[in-house]
Amino acid sequence: MPNVAYPARLVEPPTLTRSIRILPEESARRTFQAGEVRLDNQDGLLDQVTGDWTMVGRPAILLRGPHREPFRAAYGEFDRMAELRITGAALSASGRVSIGLREAARDLAVPVTTPYAGTGGLEGDAGLKGQMRPMLYGAKRNLPAVTLLATQLVYQFSGRALSSITGVRDGGAVLAFAGNYASFPEMMTPSLPDSTYATCLAQGLIRLASPPARQVTADAVGAGAATHAGIALALLTGPGGLSGDRFDTASFTGTMPGGLAGFLFKGGTVEAALNEVTGSCASWWGSDRMGRIVAGRLFRPEAFPPDHALARWMLTGEPSEIEGTPPRWRQRVAYRVLGLVQSATDLTGVAAANPAAVSAYGTAQQIETAFDASVLASYPSATDPEPLVSGFDLAVDAQAEAAYLMSLHGVRRRRWRVPVGKWGAAINVGQSISVDHPRLAGRNWIVTGMDETGDAKTLTLWG
Repeated sequence: MPNVAYPARLVEPPTLTRSIRILPEESARRTFQAGEVRLDNQDGLLDQVTGDWTMVGRPAILLRGPHREPFRAAYGEFDRMAELRITGAALSASGRVSIGLREAARDLAVPVTTPYAGTGGLEGDAGLKGQMRPMLYGAKRNLPAVTLLATQLVYQFSGRALSSITGVRDGGAVLAFAGNYASFPEMMTPSLPDSTYATCLAQGLIRLASPPARQVTADAVGAGAATHAGIALALLTGPGGLSGDRFDTASFTGTMPGGLAGFLFKGGTVEAALNEVTGSCASWWGSDRMGRIVAGRLFRPEAFPPDHALARWMLTGEPSEIEGTPPRWRQRVAYRVLGLVQSATDLTGVAAANPAAVSAYGTAQQIETAFDASVLASYPSATDPEPLVSGFDLAVDAQAEAAYLMSLHGVRRRRWRVPVGKWGAAINVGQSISVDHPRLAGRNWIVTGMDETGDAKTLTLWG
């Protein structure tokens, strides 16, 4: 209400912690933690919000403003520090209410796909009851078909619409295409010539003319965007159920690499699916201070001017170096990861006539490499990490990713912790800064972490 002083409730400021990945093998999840907010409840007015589940899941907006006496600062003078979600509100014997908080990104801990009911038709045979539908986003090769209706020879590659199904194979033997139909009933109507198949792209289905001898596979492309960023956005708006104001589209499309990519999900959550998509291209995702879902990825700090400049007097303490990682002399990136790996035995009847097919379907993934032998000569401890398993389909995109990672991690990098106090309020993780300090001057740094409790703020820098 206007012109009414708000009571002093906050016992101590919450600790906010944010961080992003540095190495591609680290978690793709951007963290935003707040722990608990402790409120004074000596007057008992907050009893109504404790001890039950009415608060759980509700937004909690943390604001920060100036302290004034005897008159309180106006609400309009407060800045938003974070939008989080409440996990509980417990009343302690000391008369305090402890409100647990989590990041808004946990709203995406919802199923990425749905189970078959096993009731026939698009819900499949009874044996499929409870099994999760496959959901294809982007392009994937050699996908195994789910037997949807065995006696009717109907198979499903994806529970969401596809833009194409090509190269349908019975144990490696290529079948002929007989046409696409707009709906499931229409696909079931015509008779099909021998050794052919019909499709219903809208339902991700095929129907065979005759019973297959071996595993049915195909190459397919999901409807909609087929890049890492496009797939991530489709997850947010599709199974994630988010409206456009809940995420920053430009942070996905403007930072994540282009190139044809694909992912097949057979269960799990949207949260886990986003970890896989962003992680496979060395990007990160999470929620920002406003509770919006954002994405990004590291860039070479020396390649761009800094977003912020910290003068010496803005530092509230001396920088301290923390342990980093040695440079890497080689970076491998896996691409064209098959939906199913098949051996020569699986491809009987094809192996002798088409050894190239055996090689293609028997290799789980292809590899592109970037390396610099001089790094190993300069740094005996230089590393050769396991390949980054990407979603890319083409070699050129995997090669570009390997070169990008070498540009980041194939040189000597250092990490520092720098206390900056209230002067860090305008800085966000992922941004580039310069610091006027003898140990840090002369180069730019990426902010990879922030810890703050009230005015006490410490940045973690990489560069």
